[in-house]
Amino acid sequence: NMLSMDMYPSLGLGSQRIGDCFYRAAHIPLYPSACDVVAKTLPQRLLPPPTVSSEPGPNQLTKGQEEFKMELDNASLWKQFSSVGTEMIITKKGRRMFPGLKLKLSGLNPSLRYILLLDIVPADNSRYRFQGGGWQAVGGAEARLPDRVFIHPDSPATGAHWQSRTISFHYAKLTNNTLDSQGHIILHSLHRYQPRIHVVEQTFVFPETQLNPLFSRQRDARQKRKLEQITETLDIGKYKV
Repeated sequence: NMLSMDMYPSLGLGSQRIGDCFYRAAHIPLYPSACDVVAKTLPQRLLPPPTVSSEPGPNQLTKGQEEFKMELDNASLWKQFSSVGTEMIITKKGRRMFPGLKLKLSGLNPSLRYILLLDIVPADNSRYRFQGGGWQAVGGAEARLPDRVFIHPDSPATGAHWQSRTISFHYAKLTNNTLDSQGHIILHSLHRYQPRIHVVEQTFVFPETQLNPLFSRQRDARQKRKLEQITETLDIGKYKV
């Protein structure tokens, strides 16, 4: 259920039109977010979620009459931890997050299918040490590790599916093993990180790829000759199983 960010470069793109095909990616940070590379230095403690206002907030994306909204369902628990500095144990074997991420989505098209992704990126460019009763920046961060993405196991699912339940990323695991081969999200200890949730809607339709599944070929002589002309230029053997 894991992919490298290199396999999802389009996550950072806005709405696009490719011929008659559309792609839209909604990148929704849980808290005031850092940038994709290295963010400016944050205060020692994680910032709380933004206050609710009448204007679209950082967890609301408006496009025409459509509005995506994501809420942190267990925000009160996260705020309690954030008030003292959220610490999270990680192991080489991989460990689930606590608190976990529990989310609510609204504003999705009920009939379209969406993919939900989780990644965790550096919140700043510092390394930390606990001293004097708090976490203090003591130097520059270690080299950034390869970004990994956890795909929610329900993906892809319709907007109706996502909006009908609390979404949990319970199965995502964190590790400090830089050689991890299990697909867990790799983090440096003693660094500060920002979880991000991506809601991806993608639909690509190529009319020329329409096909007719059959038990045997159903063509006339003219169609057979045309097919032979096409296949003469291809190594058909490599397409057969």
